[in-house]
Amino acid sequence: VDGELADQIDQVDLPVTDLVRRPIQKRLLKTRIETQLSLSRALKDVEAISAIGQSAAVTDRRVFDTILQYEIRRRRRYGGSLGMVALAVNNAAKDISLISNGLRDVDTVAPVSSDTAAALLPETSVTGAAIVAERLKALIGARACVVGALNEGESATDFLGRITTAAKGRDLD
Repeated sequence: VDGELADQIDQVDLPVTDLVRRPIQKRLLKTRIETQLSLSRALKDVEAISAIGQSAAVTDRRVFDTILQYEIRRRRRYGGSLGMVALAVNNAAKDISLISNGLRDVDTVAPVSSDTAAALLPETSVTGAAIVAERLKALIGARACVVGALNEGESATDFLGRITTAAKGRDLD
């Protein structure tokens, strides 16, 4: 099996014997591996979508990104506001459960890097996000926090990047 195919086999969460018939037909094996990878990605997307509307602490950045995309589409379709708080913390993964205790059921928090956590606040203005940020900062002893609202036409990546970069910058001051 060539290198590219071997790399794909490593990504499949099944015993290789479930994918292979004797004699090995490279094209068929490659198709089966690609199908399994597609199914695996689809399952992760379904899990992410099922997390929407159930708050809280999300430990998978991909799930957080999916929820962020959903909330941006919802805001653009129906109006309203979408706030975000980024917190510079010592250990984002450990602080997530504490942060989620200080949020509403519709809010979502996730570690976006080892030292930064982000909380997504649907239907929250910048003023409301600032109030939440101060409460969370006191709750967990964050070194810095930044709030922001989604700008018109801003992508999920740009929104998240703008807020988390600002939090890291403030942490350095």
